[in-house]
Amino acid sequence: MKLQRLKMMGFKSFADSVTIEFNAGITAIVGPNGSGKSNVVDALAWVLGAQSPRLMRLAKMEELIYAGGDGRQPLGRAEVTIEFDNADQQVALPMAEIAMSRAMTRNGDALYRLNGAQCRLVDLVDTLSEANLGKTQHVIISQGEIESLANAKGDEIRGVLEDAAQVSVLRRRLNQAERHVESVTQSLGEVAVKERELRRRIKPLRAQVSLYEQRAELTRRRDAVALWVLRRRLEGYGEQAQQAAETLRVITARLGELQEHQEVVERRSSTLEPLLVRLRSARQEIADLRGEVLAAMTPLNELEANIARTDAELAMVTEELDRVNGSRRDVSARIDELEREGEELAVQRAELSAERRRFDERAPVRPVELETLVAELRGQRSHLLAEQRRQRMERERRDSEEQSRQQRRLRAETRNAEVKDELVVRERELAEVEAQRGELVVALEQQRLELESVQVEVADYAGRERELQGQLRVLGSQVNSLAKLAGADAATSLGQTLMPRAGLAQAVAAVLGELSEAHVYDSVDELLAALDAEPVESFVGYVPSKEGSGDASAFFEEAPQWLSTHFEGVRLVDSVLDSLRQGDSSGTLVDRSGTVFRAGLLRVGASQRAVAQLQLATHQRELAELTREHDEIAKRLAELRPKASSSRETLNAAEGELKALTRRGEQIASRVASLHSESGTLAVELEFLQTPVEDAEEMASSVDTEITAIDRQLEEVTAQLDERRLLTQEYERERGELERSDVSIRLKAADLAAQLKAASDRLAELDARADVLGQRATSGDHHHVIGLAEVRGLLARLRSLAEQLSQQANLLLPLEDRVVKARAEEEKERELAEQRRVARALELETLASQRLDAATEESRLRSRLLTEEEAAVRATGLPIAHIRQAVLPDVIAPTAAEPLLAELEDQIVQVGQVNPLAALELGELEEELERFRVETADVREAHQQAEKAFVLIESEMASRINEMVAQVTVEFDRLMERLFRGGTGAIIFDDPTAPLTSSISLDIKIPAKKVRRLGLLSGGERSLVSLAFLFAVLKVRPVPFVVLDEVEAALDDKNLSAFASLIEDVSQDCQVIVVTHQRRTMEVAHSLVGISMSPRGFSNVVRHVLTDAPQDYISGEVPVDGVDDRSA
Repeated sequence: MKLQRLKMMGFKSFADSVTIEFNAGITAIVGPNGSGKSNVVDALAWVLGAQSPRLMRLAKMEELIYAGGDGRQPLGRAEVTIEFDNADQQVALPMAEIAMSRAMTRNGDALYRLNGAQCRLVDLVDTLSEANLGKTQHVIISQGEIESLANAKGDEIRGVLEDAAQVSVLRRRLNQAERHVESVTQSLGEVAVKERELRRRIKPLRAQVSLYEQRAELTRRRDAVALWVLRRRLEGYGEQAQQAAETLRVITARLGELQEHQEVVERRSSTLEPLLVRLRSARQEIADLRGEVLAAMTPLNELEANIARTDAELAMVTEELDRVNGSRRDVSARIDELEREGEELAVQRAELSAERRRFDERAPVRPVELETLVAELRGQRSHLLAEQRRQRMERERRDSEEQSRQQRRLRAETRNAEVKDELVVRERELAEVEAQRGELVVALEQQRLELESVQVEVADYAGRERELQGQLRVLGSQVNSLAKLAGADAATSLGQTLMPRAGLAQAVAAVLGELSEAHVYDSVDELLAALDAEPVESFVGYVPSKEGSGDASAFFEEAPQWLSTHFEGVRLVDSVLDSLRQGDSSGTLVDRSGTVFRAGLLRVGASQRAVAQLQLATHQRELAELTREHDEIAKRLAELRPKASSSRETLNAAEGELKALTRRGEQIASRVASLHSESGTLAVELEFLQTPVEDAEEMASSVDTEITAIDRQLEEVTAQLDERRLLTQEYERERGELERSDVSIRLKAADLAAQLKAASDRLAELDARADVLGQRATSGDHHHVIGLAEVRGLLARLRSLAEQLSQQANLLLPLEDRVVKARAEEEKERELAEQRRVARALELETLASQRLDAATEESRLRSRLLTEEEAAVRATGLPIAHIRQAVLPDVIAPTAAEPLLAELEDQIVQVGQVNPLAALELGELEEELERFRVETADVREAHQQAEKAFVLIESEMASRINEMVAQVTVEFDRLMERLFRGGTGAIIFDDPTAPLTSSISLDIKIPAKKVRRLGLLSGGERSLVSLAFLFAVLKVRPVPFVVLDEVEAALDDKNLSAFASLIEDVSQDCQVIVVTHQRRTMEVAHSLVGISMSPRGFSNVVRHVLTDAPQDYISGEVPVDGVDDRSA
């Protein structure tokens, strides 16, 4: 991440819009006092999130808005924009450039923008923190901060290191964890108090529930005995009614014999007519069935046509599969061809690379390099002459320096060996962590896919279960209603056995009439057993309400009058009768509502009991099927839900483990990077220390030799310079041709790689398409064979059935002729039977009178029985069937039933009133108590987790601060040695056993000085020590840029050179922006920004100089092209 530019408008002394460009390296902001240089630093601090007016040298924030000047009005708004180059994606935003703006008006309104979009200050701060540009990262360093750091106490130094190590974030998390632990502890106490209160309330409720259960048991026994006594009373009334019924049965039997004899005679005269009707009806039914068979063959013929179409589609799928296989072979061949071309290109690239290496090896020295060499040789000669004078004075110092170098070399070698050993261990550990993390990522993805599949299946089954539950509730309600309406018969009725299709129950019940309620038994023994168990009157027989003459004309004369009273309008009645007249008068018509039309009979509607029985059978079958499906779904859900829960738990555990591994890998990677950095530093230091210190006398003689050699070399180089320039031009031309060849090969290789990837993708698509087509072909062939066989078998069976029906219809024709002849002979016998009927009529009248008396007595007794039963039902609230089945407990003798009943009544009175809601209230309280137990367990677990998190955060904080102190100590020691020539520096804990609370101090050693505390050093030395500490922190915790506001003001010329060398070193890692008046600092700058104050009282950027030789600008020799005048 790189700082590109800063835009200011209305900020302090910058009244007009001003833009300052920043390049890589060191940018020096120069200008006279009072021109507004420090205002640039304040603008940077403000846009980076500074909130305190004191940090920007203000009494209140409104003062940062331009206050006006000579002839210029004050402005009402200040705005600063900072722009970064985010090409390295250090900030996780999908943008190559990031622009952050902060504006404020005089009424205190603030506006923040991120790439033009309005946002909050916290959003800007969070974005900057990703690039280590937070408010506490010490990227803006002023002279006052240098002074305060030199006099800082241990806690203040500790704060700087904690900010760099981002321990403050963890400290906030630690405080949150501590508050969470306190909150959980308080919640645990509150839950315990509620649990004790529930237990106190449950104890008396349990006593009430026990008393309620005792009374309920006594009441149950009392009701059972009372019900049995009532049953015995009703049975006595029933026995009296049974005796009267027996007398009636004897009379009825005799009457039945006479009537049966008469009916035999009548049936003999009337059997042929119904037989004829039945024969004709059978022929009609056979014709209807044959029509239905022929109609059923139509969809089968259509199905056979569909199978033929399926054959054609199967052939098309097979053809497409062949085409796909051919494409697969073509693509595979293309892939092989592309791979061969890629191998040829790789060979060409290798040959070209070898040619480039050979070409670079014989490349001539560039003319500019020779010119630089001439300048360097001249500088070396001047330097050697000065060195020759200086060496005499440093002979004694070199002797002592050699001893110091040997000691430092030994320490560096030891530390370098330790760092390399630790680096090997850390890299091995990092490789293991990355391997584990890769395996865990694959397993986690598989587990997530499995969980999603199970959740989808559970949702589908749960939806179907809810749908079935709704259907079951509706069907259950219908079955209960129909069961009450149909009655609880012991045997299955004929209507229930038929189970008609939905919607035809009333029509079938109307046609069957009373027969729909007839009981169906499997054997005669079962029928006799049912007759013995049930009273005779509970069975329904068919008793015609009116004897019909069988004359259709009489029916059509009387029917209109009856129909007119039950139907709206005469037209409907007439149309129905017209339809009957035009058709066969012996036929029967019935509609879905149960209305039956037949010669001599009109029945509107059917018996509700019969219809209910038919509908009950249908609904019971549907209810059984739905119940079975519901049970299967419930079973499957019971299997899937634990599986989903287990998968979710496994997924959560795996995600936690993955996060832990990721954090571990980041820690190890950070440590490896730190070790690499330290190893490189130690290697450079060893290389420097291993160079022996030459003896002064030998060095003096060698200097003379070097001066002579340099003079000779200068003459040779000058002579060769012209020759090398020609060679360099030829070399550049040939190198350009090689570069163009390399680019061409690279483009061709990229194109081949793209074609190879496209061909591979196409091959994968063709493989998938081939698999799908193969499955379709196999599936279609299988279904085709099965469907064709089934259709042909059904067609053959239907044709055979149609032929059989035709044969049956032909067999009925001779039988019909014989019946017609028998009717004629029957007329002759009817006249003789009439004479015998008159003789028996007198006997029938006598028996009918006796039967009437017996029936009256039986009716009186049964009426009394019904009255008693109704009274018993009202008194007990139970159905009569339940009363009739009442039994006495085995432990009670029948003779002791009534005394026991009185004794139970007395015990119930003694128990007294009870709370019927106690059990319900007790259950609710026990459920609540169980919830509190679960909540207590959860709270305790949360308490343990919070304490664990507290310990982990403390451990992480200690690890970070220790690691930061160790890394900064290495850099601080290196910079102290560089700045003070043999000086050392270290950062130490006052209490190493308590890294989280211990103060931190700087331990420094400067040659020839005994340092007791930093305050005793000179101003320049304090500044250098403070800068060494801050730059060591920035080296360990890199930032995109650092701003230095006149921090070298207290340094002399010698220390200025050290400072300039220091910022040059820092500029290798980040941009350096320095506000300065010092010429030595300007000399090392890569770009200069001049700030001036206009006569009207506002600042301008006078010039923005970009040059490789800043000393030209300083000396006044500035080329015209290097100046960019920017005036407000």
